Amino acid sequence: MCLPSAQELSLEDANTVCQLVADHYLLDKTLIMSLDFALVRELKKMAPRICTGLFYQQLLSENFRRTLRGDLDDLHPAQFTVNKRIVRQAHEAGVPVAAVVLPQKDWILERWRWGVDIFNCDDPGMPRHVIEAELRTLK
Repeated sequence: MCLPSAQELSLEDANTVCQLVADHYLLDKTLIMSLDFALVRELKKMAPRICTGLFYQQLLSENFRRTLRGDLDDLHPAQFTVNKRIVRQAHEAGVPVAAVVLPQKDWILERWRWGVDIFNCDDPGMPRHVIEAELRTLK
């Protein structure tokens, strides 16, 4: 679930989101994402079992540092900012990396080799098929 900034979403609205997720027994299956650290932190206080993450953009490097400090559960770099260094630093901090990828075989395989954990793609099944085919060639 991607949320706007706190300027666009009140804490009352955020509380409603948490309550809705809790009412449907989805706390352990929900990932709340935003560019707004303060909003994500408040949501985490309201519902500690909800996984949280920040979208990372180069201009928002503080979000990256917060994620590595353990304030959030995972890192979601913008598609053109993810690189081997970011993935390595996140993994060293025990943080999984979810990346938006273009539906192109080479693009997916490069990020897979870097260690990206989760792929978000316009063609949802493509990353899995590409990686499985690559694994078959490595056997």
